[in-house]
Amino acid sequence: MQLKEVLDRTHIVSIPTKTNFRGVQFREIALIEGDLNWGEFSPFLEYGAEEAAPWLRNAIESAVTPFQSTGINFIPVNATLPAVPIEQVAEVLSWFPGCNTVKIKVGTKEDLERIREVFRINAAAQVRLDANGLWSVAEAKETGKSILFMLETNPGPGLGILLAFWFAGPRVVRGSVPGAVIIHFFGGIHEIYFPYILMKPRLILAAIAGGAAGVAMNVALSNGLTATPSPGSIFAYMVVTPKGDTFKVLLAIAVSAAVSFVVGWFLLKTDKSNNEDLDSAKARKDSLKNG
Repeated sequence: MQLKEVLDRTHIVSIPTKTNFRGVQFREIALIEGDLNWGEFSPFLEYGAEEAAPWLRNAIESAVTPFQSTGINFIPVNATLPAVPIEQVAEVLSWFPGCNTVKIKVGTKEDLERIREVFRINAAAQVRLDANGLWSVAEAKETGKSILFMLETNPGPGLGILLAFWFAGPRVVRGSVPGAVIIHFFGGIHEIYFPYILMKPRLILAAIAGGAAGVAMNVALSNGLTATPSPGSIFAYMVVTPKGDTFKVLLAIAVSAAVSFVVGWFLLKTDKSNNEDLDSAKARKDSLKNG
């Protein structure tokens, strides 16, 4: 597609932004109309020609390439939370009904308060942190560590819940717990314990209590990791733990596990429901995961 044809097929739209991001109140977008597809070009105003060129190249490619259908007719999206005042967090999240994943822009003194507010509004939220290139590589190395890498990846709460099931859960499911502990704690596959909570939903309180205890300990001990541990296993945690902080990080994990275990043990001991079908809970987890 030649330049003249690109210009002839380009439609400009301007969409007002609900929050002031990078000083922009209107996002201007060039939509390139292809024979089968559309291309979208909307670099930020501060981008120079060299930085914006790949965006334009990809937009033209999207407009002219006859992509083969994958059969996917919907794509889940995340909510985006900019650096707004704490009192505005609930309003911003209300703009994204049905979104359980929240991408939070970080890089201000209020980051932790904003993240806590997200979890207060939605305790089951999945959080992504976006620094938007705020730091150079050298600055990131100098910054060294961040507690933000520990918020979603702490294996302690899940470990405590599994141990509570081992000691106080229905006898029919206790035999499955040791394998789940290995997969969760050493393999980093946290969703292995989700069916146990779906089987006994009140144990979400144990997960919340353990998570809160872990965050409190990490804040008190000034803990942080140098990167996101992926997967969230204890081995990955140790790889990204700064030198000299190993004991403190392990202590926070242990405390979060202990709190979730104690709360989970109590909830299981006082539970009167007869739902003991782990297979049905696994099927429900898969159904929820696949929409």
